[in-house]
Amino acid sequence: MPKASFVSSLNAQTVTELNTRIRESSYLDSLSIAEWLKDRGVDVSKSSVHRYIQKLRARDGYDEPSGTFDLAIAMRGNTGRKELDSLFRELGRVEHERQELLDRIRDIMKPAHSDDPETVPNIAQPEK
Repeated sequence: MPKASFVSSLNAQTVTELNTRIRESSYLDSLSIAEWLKDRGVDVSKSSVHRYIQKLRARDGYDEPSGTFDLAIAMRGNTGRKELDSLFRELGRVEHERQELLDRIRDIMKPAHSDDPETVPNIAQPEK
């Protein structure tokens, strides 16, 4: 039976802080993170920390190796979670399409003889 991960011995606050430190280091520096854990009384090796970092990076949705330019680009300006970032991009695309549809509807509803914008109903905002 495999040995339990060092993470299973940590309280929730320490795991949160550990994950934050790992993410802030761009999934690098397993040595200083292992030393940080040892300072807190955790019996851990650099290799164990490195394996945990790899699993956390994968769980966060990053396939790029630690320390690479590709990982830095993937993380820049993102939430750190690919699924959430993907949903935000999709939301932006849907919102753009919504605006284009509203513009087309407005053009169709605009009376052919009037250039007065006051005669075009405001369909983008619900009436109060």
